[in-house]
Amino acid sequence: MDRKKTVVIIDKDKKIDYSWLEDLMQKGNTEACTLLVEEKWGPRITEVWEDDAWCCFNQSAMKELRCILECCEQENRHIARKLEDVERQMKIDPLTGVMNRTGVIQKIEEILKQEPCEQGALCFLDMDDFKQVNDTYGHSFGDKVLTELAARLIILEDENSVVGRFGGDEFLAYLRHTNGREDISNRAAAICRNLELGEAGQHLSASIGIAVYPDDGKTFGELLQKADKALYSSKCRGKNRVMFY
Repeated sequence: MDRKKTVVIIDKDKKIDYSWLEDLMQKGNTEACTLLVEEKWGPRITEVWEDDAWCCFNQSAMKELRCILECCEQENRHIARKLEDVERQMKIDPLTGVMNRTGVIQKIEEILKQEPCEQGALCFLDMDDFKQVNDTYGHSFGDKVLTELAARLIILEDENSVVGRFGGDEFLAYLRHTNGREDISNRAAAICRNLELGEAGQHLSASIGIAVYPDDGKTFGELLQKADKALYSSKCRGKNRVMFY
């Protein structure tokens, strides 16, 4: 005859209660038991005891079993933290420290989904004549420029904005909870105001193209397309300026 199997589910965020084991021990329960621990990354199944004789458990064995289970819990928490760190690092640009393309797109898409009725603005920023900067001062200086620009973006970033590096010398900033175009324009202009960088005191500028949500688009793809066109207009009209779609 097949024995029934006792399955115990333990929430990893709650303190483990081992009283059920002592209960089984005292009653001499002969059912096999599987411990199922709920983890963030999926359930982990631990075969606690597959013997007929629960009654052979003594206090020493119980302490040893508790120790094993607690060690497993600690190890799983450590692994979960490591996985979270890896996942977070995969969304960070190693040069500038801001979110990379994947990270910033994902974050903006989350905001659009969570705040469908809130006005916002996607700002597409591009350094002016950055190739000339690299050719004149070298790529190391160019990297410093990008790092400094990212640092300014981080300072401006708050609960109402999200910033990230789109690629090369292009950055994205999504401004949340905006109050009309004047508010958007002022916040966007603050991003690249007085951009004096480097030992040579070279004055650098940036152009920004803006697409307003939901007027210009309701998806990230639509907003990016419109912001890109606005950025192109900014470049054609003399650079170092903010342009709306």
